[in-house]
Amino acid sequence: MTTQVRITQRGLVLAPDISSVHVVQGDSVEFFADPDTDTNLCMTADAAALFSPQASETETIEAGNSRTFTFGSAGTGDYCILTQPSDWPYPDQFDCGSNPGALSIKPGPPPNYSGPDTETQT
Repeated sequence: MTTQVRITQRGLVLAPDISSVHVVQGDSVEFFADPDTDTNLCMTADAAALFSPQASETETIEAGNSRTFTFGSAGTGDYCILTQPSDWPYPDQFDCGSNPGALSIKPGPPPNYSGPDTETQT
């Protein structure tokens, strides 16, 4: 069985239309990138290891394209993928909550950019 996950731009984030997929060995999940934005799938190491062949912790899908991943194993852990634009840095933290035996898919948090102080100095 293949589950399709469509990722679309919603404000500042790229949001998946499905928030979790049950992990079943041999099943697949196909991710469709936003039509206008290259999309990174940022995975925890445990999530990347679920797939056969093993995925890297950051997989990029070009705008309008898709990528299919097949579960090479099944587990009872908490697995997480954050979806975000390709020019954002890999997240410092993953917060997908607890959903044992499922792959949780959430929008990545917008990066905190620190820029120059624009306040007028006197």
